[in-house]
Amino acid sequence: MKKLLNFNAVLLFLFIANTAGAQKYMVGVGCGYATFDMTDTKDYNETVLSKLPFAPFITDDFPGWYFFQAEALYSFPKVLAVGLKFSTTSTGSRIHLADYSGEYTFDNQQKGWFPGLKLLLGKAPGRKSGISVSIEGGMAFSFMTFDEKILVNEEAIDNYEEFNARGYYLQPGVNYMQHLGEHIIISANISFYKGFENGYYAEGDKDLKIRNNDTGEKIEPNWNGLRAGLVVYWRL
Repeated sequence: MKKLLNFNAVLLFLFIANTAGAQKYMVGVGCGYATFDMTDTKDYNETVLSKLPFAPFITDDFPGWYFFQAEALYSFPKVLAVGLKFSTTSTGSRIHLADYSGEYTFDNQQKGWFPGLKLLLGKAPGRKSGISVSIEGGMAFSFMTFDEKILVNEEAIDNYEEFNARGYYLQPGVNYMQHLGEHIIISANISFYKGFENGYYAEGDKDLKIRNNDTGEKIEPNWNGLRAGLVVYWRL
């Protein structure tokens, strides 16, 4: 009986060792292009326009922009990789008017930090090139600034405010992963970001939510949109 237990223990050890040897770490960096909804802050810009005694123009209205990301994944044999991911992006808007008597500018800049978990399922995390699906989720930290400047007859007024918001996100996607030798994998991916963010609040006072004066609604980040990019992984 004792010999049988020892034999089983040896088999278990060999199985664990073989499995561990097949597991690999994947470290990746990437970038791409993101689109954004930004409904709340677009509506807020319209409110700002309606309250002004003159008629400036919206010259930028939260266009899509680049995102950057880094990942550290643990790749199991054949079909699964799990790990950590961090991404960041930004966007903004500008309301502007200038003539001989003065100049008005209202800048709204937003930046997002998105730390989370990532799961890859498919052939690609193993040794074969191909399609895999990804599921990501985590925290969303958003930062917004208002910078309103008025210049009239060489007299300047500058009003600057900062706001923060927190929430969560989910981001399902599809990836095509191409193995280049033993250590390098290139992944082309497209995904959809869905956020569950709370409203912006004044920095240092979470109870002071910023609202649209016309609607009374809280202003949320609205990072929802498509993400398309490339990631280069190095297998350790």
